[in-house]
Amino acid sequence: MKAFWRFVAICLFTGFACQAMAMVETGKTAPGFRLQSLESETVTLEQFKGRWVVLEWVNPDCPFVQKHYSASNMQSLQQYATTNKFIWLQINST
Repeated sequence: MKAFWRFVAICLFTGFACQAMAMVETGKTAPGFRLQSLESETVTLEQFKGRWVVLEWVNPDCPFVQKHYSASNMQSLQQYATTNKFIWLQINST
């Protein structure tokens, strides 16, 4: 009986994962979004139409985030991206 429920759970999760993956395709236009900045301004994807946008989810308390920021890895990547006309948006996921 355990094997049956495990099989059902795997089928459900696989179905959800396939559905989520089908929503966004690499190289295609991303679905729009609307976010609020730290300055309480609204930021939309439409503002950056025709540009490459990097979305970085950040949790300042995460040890991996702290490690890469302490080593200046992220700052170097951000500088490279913005120098090459990318838009870099950070989303605080805490």
